[in-house]
Amino acid sequence: MSINAWFASFLLLAVLCQLHKNNSMAKCGFFIVPEFHVDITNNIINGARIHCKSKQDDLGIHSLAYGQTYTFSFRPQVFGKTLFFCAVMWNGKLEWFDAYIHKRDYQRCIHSECHCPWKLTPQGPCFADNCVPWNNKNFHQGEQSSKLLKD
Repeated sequence: MSINAWFASFLLLAVLCQLHKNNSMAKCGFFIVPEFHVDITNNIINGARIHCKSKQDDLGIHSLAYGQTYTFSFRPQVFGKTLFFCAVMWNGKLEWFDAYIHKRDYQRCIHSECHCPWKLTPQGPCFADNCVPWNNKNFHQGEQSSKLLKD
């Protein structure tokens, strides 16, 4: 066995051992580009509407009863540019939040077994128990989201 083949075998074995050790990453599927699942639970009111999208994907509008969860799945872009944001409307209010920003969320979603758990509250969304206020900047491409949510 050549030195290059030996080194490649050693490296592969080291990666597989680390994956086996790190059960969270092992549950993410293909380990080079894992599949993430964004889980958004409505803890606001019955009948909230949510519209999530990225630059490439418009996931449509979904109505959520109180306690209901909407889930979408994706594989992040290789170079870390993935961004999903969601507009949320209830009782005539329209708010939005970033459901996945690669730089912020990659590691914390990996540690949650490739789930990115959000709970919606009137004050803002909470990732696990870490709550943040609703975004107060303009929508990324939200004029269309707000129009669709109001229809």
